[in-house]
Amino acid sequence: SGTHTVSYWSTDWAGNTEQAHAVTVSIDKSADVTSSVSIARSGLTVNRFTNKYTGTVTITNTGGQPLAGPLHLRLQALTAGVTLDTQTGVKDGVPYMALPVASLAAGQSVTLTTTFSNPNKAGIAYTPALFSIQ
Repeated sequence: SGTHTVSYWSTDWAGNTEQAHAVTVSIDKSADVTSSVSIARSGLTVNRFTNKYTGTVTITNTGGQPLAGPLHLRLQALTAGVTLDTQTGVKDGVPYMALPVASLAAGQSVTLTTTFSNPNKAGIAYTPALFSIQ
């Protein structure tokens, strides 16, 4: 997985070689494993001094097999204007949080704390999805 540069060129029968060309290829081996877990979100509370919204997300492996990590919880379709302050990174414009476990055993749960900035005080909505990144 990752980003790779591939160089290529051609040579004809007379031995003439064209200038080399390059193309960048991204390989994403992440797998959506959302169907193997249950995801429970708490309600959000607002801190009136910081105007930050905080809640928790508990992810439980409901499948019969361990889920190999690293694991990322992606907050897809997050309300416009809302920022996930506790994000680990962004993948294809979607904020994500890395789970603090190397893998998630069958029946195991992990709880993440989410903190949002919401300057417009809009309703905070998103679709949670769990990905195994390999």
